[in-house]
Amino acid sequence: IADLPVALTREQQARIDQQATRSLKAWEAFAQGTGHLDDLVNPRAPIFAAELLHRAVELDHDFFLARSHLSAALWLEFMSVGNPDRLREAELQARRALEDRPDMSLATVALVLAIQTRTMGQGDHSTVLAELSSLPKPDEADRELASSWLRVGELELAESAFLAAIESAPDYWLNPYGYGRFLLRGGRHDEAERAFSRASEISPVSVEWPQVEIVALGLANGDLSGAVEMVETIRGPQTGPVRVKQLATASSILGRLEPAETLYRQAIDLSPHDFMLRQDLGDILARSGRSTEANDEYVKALAMLESDVEADPSDPNRQRYLALSAAKAGDCPRASPLASTLLRHLPQSAEAAHDLARVFAICNEREMALQALAEAIRIGLSPELVRSRPEFDWLSTSTDFEQILAAAET
Repeated sequence: IADLPVALTREQQARIDQQATRSLKAWEAFAQGTGHLDDLVNPRAPIFAAELLHRAVELDHDFFLARSHLSAALWLEFMSVGNPDRLREAELQARRALEDRPDMSLATVALVLAIQTRTMGQGDHSTVLAELSSLPKPDEADRELASSWLRVGELELAESAFLAAIESAPDYWLNPYGYGRFLLRGGRHDEAERAFSRASEISPVSVEWPQVEIVALGLANGDLSGAVEMVETIRGPQTGPVRVKQLATASSILGRLEPAETLYRQAIDLSPHDFMLRQDLGDILARSGRSTEANDEYVKALAMLESDVEADPSDPNRQRYLALSAAKAGDCPRASPLASTLLRHLPQSAEAAHDLARVFAICNEREMALQALAEAIRIGLSPELVRSRPEFDWLSTSTDFEQILAAAET
């Protein structure tokens, strides 16, 4: 208590003395529960979250924030295992929170989710959705609702909520930006670009996220000159690591090796623990004929990744990056088997398949490279991006290689 930054009255100090253990235990359970609630990987995470948040509410019946999160955890548990008791309790906990805090956005969203789910397929939800419009920041609640539906794969409901957020606050940049991220996830690139462009128009000068997404779309879609132009005209100095990296990447793809090297080194200074920057710098050095320096960067990147993978060996994306780093560092006996395993088990992603194709190409495994490349192109990888990759140069004389790219281009 003596370390608190504010002075307490005698009454406040007495209350803390009487309930300190109870309050601290409730907060500890709450913190642990919300940690599980944020876990998007473990399918049992909502169950663990609900158990801990139940404990927090039992320890402090007036802990309305915990009740709101408990409702969310119970709803997620229902969506996972289908236990109707969980859905009923989710609605009950949200209503309990709202009895004393009727303006609590999180509890209102939890209640809307529970009612929408309970009445799924029974007609119009406009009445329950109207609950959100009475909140101080209805667009914020709509975005939270959209994120919840997106998490459980209900894309139509998620899109409706994103559009409702835009309707509630059309001039707030985060609403079209969030919708653009949703569209990007579904492969709707043209619509996503329009949403990001709208967000860019109305965002403050200090906000660069929409422009960053536009650049990433340009690079992914093969509009390399447009991507470079966008990076060069983004408002403000080129000092952020993400922006510098994007400009370096675009310069690299366009063959501007000297400025690309300078930019990658600048990005490394800004973000020294980013293994991908080391990899990319190594690529530039290799293309410049400086193979010894390039290998030094690949080895540094591999060492960083090995440490990351040791900390979290279950992350398939880190395993993918490890395979690519190992291949570039010349360790194909390690890289190729790992890439083969990942190609069978990774979720569908053009970027992932592209990286694995690069591993196989570096290791001179023609058939596996073509198989991974065909998958990447099928999902949406730009043929122009493939043609810009030096790893695939030796495949360019292959009829199969040309057929894969030509099918996408036509």
